[in-house]
This record gives sequence, C-alpha cells and structure tokens, in this order.
Amino acid sequence: MGVYKSYKRRFQLKNCNKIRLEKQEKHQNDKIINEIKQCLAEMDQNQLEIILNAIQNQSLNSTIGTISKAIKASFIIR
Repeated sequence: MGVYKSYKRRFQLKNCNKIRLEKQEKHQNDKIINEIKQCLAEMDQNQLEIILNAIQNQSLNSTIGTISKAIKASFIIR
C-alpha cells in the first residue's frame, strides 16, 4: 500500500503542477491580450488625433484661401 500511495502522491503533484502551469499561462496570455488591446486603443487615439490635425489644417488652409480670394476680388473690383 505504501508504494501505491507514493505513486498516487506523485500523480497528484504532477496534476497540480500541470493545472498551476495552465493557470499561469492563461493569466500571462490574458495579460498580453490586455496590453495589446491597450496599445490598439492608444493607436486609434493617435490616428484620430492625426486625422483631426489634418482636418483642422485643411479647414485653416481653406479659410485662408477664401480670405485671400476675397481680398483679390476686392482689389479687382476697385
């Protein structure tokens, strides 16, 4: 009976270690996935800021273009 118990304990220890490693791997994978999601969210925010800057620059250029056209037109009329 003593030999059986030692094999049983060894088997239980292997199973416990296997389960512990699976939990650690799952936790590590979840941590990596969360980091990736955070990076994606930051990238999206950065991309939105780039687009916003481009739109603002274009509207500023458009406004400047409209003003310069109005000034040119006023000089032509005079």
